[in-house]
Amino acid sequence: MTLPSPNLAPLTAADARITIANAIDALLSNTISLAQLAQWALKAYHSRVTDGADDLEDAFADEDDEDEIVVPADEQLIVDALDALMFADDPTFALDGATLISWRNRLRIAVV
Repeated sequence: MTLPSPNLAPLTAADARITIANAIDALLSNTISLAQLAQWALKAYHSRVTDGADDLEDAFADEDDEDEIVVPADEQLIVDALDALMFADDPTFALDGATLISWRNRLRIAVV
């Protein structure tokens, strides 16, 4: 199993969640390293969350209140998962196998 493309921008939220779960599966099957998954997640985050925007605040800023960030419900799990995964190779934020499996399962069964 290889890593899927990190370009999540054109995918539906459901397809993006499955793609992230597949990336976690690549790690769990020892096909890739944790550092590779973290780098993939960073690219995926920037393709999905900041597509055309400078940062998260710009991507999901409330049109009526620029200081408030409103992440659509179907995107929240994607943002949270990528945020966790892109720092997973840092010992401070390391994710163990059980946590990775939990993320994978949450992404696969998410109903929004």
